[in-house]
Parts: sequence; C-alpha cells; structure tokens
Amino acid sequence: MSAVESMTALRHLDVCTPRVTDHGVRAISGLNGLEVLWLSHCGITDVSVDLLSQLKALGELAIGRTRITAAGKARLQEMMPRCRLVEEA
Repeated sequence: MSAVESMTALRHLDVCTPRVTDHGVRAISGLNGLEVLWLSHCGITDVSVDLLSQLKALGELAIGRTRITAAGKARLQEMMPRCRLVEEA
C-alpha cells in the first residue's frame, strides 16, 4: 500500500485482499481524489473508520467481509452520508 499512497491522481482503487490492514488504510488515507474504494475481504477493523472518513470524494466504499463492526459501519455512514457503503462484495 505504501506504493499506492503516492498515486495522488487515483480515482478508483480495488484492493480486496486479507493482506490489507488498518496500516494499509493509513497509507492511502491521503488520496483525497478517490471516488471509489473497494476494501472487501481486507483485514481492516474499526480503527480504519476515522481514516476512511477523511476521503471526502468517496462516492462508493466496499467494506464487505472485513472486521469492521456494525457500530463502525454505522459511524462511517454517519460521517460520510453521501458515500454508498457496499456490504456484499
């Protein structure tokens, strides 16, 4: 993920692998132009909620089959009301 963090022109990123953790989300949390982010099947937890909420351009976020709790998902949706959360992917 550290290689991706410098790709500031990215608009869509799909990294659905258990090897991506909260540390990986921290690496991409500065990609302010991301509009679509798929993190299904990743090893992310509620720790990533605050990091993901910084991505203000997101219109779609896939977080199905992660370790983010129902409370974390609800908090994320509250913090990002314009973003569509994709649970099944």
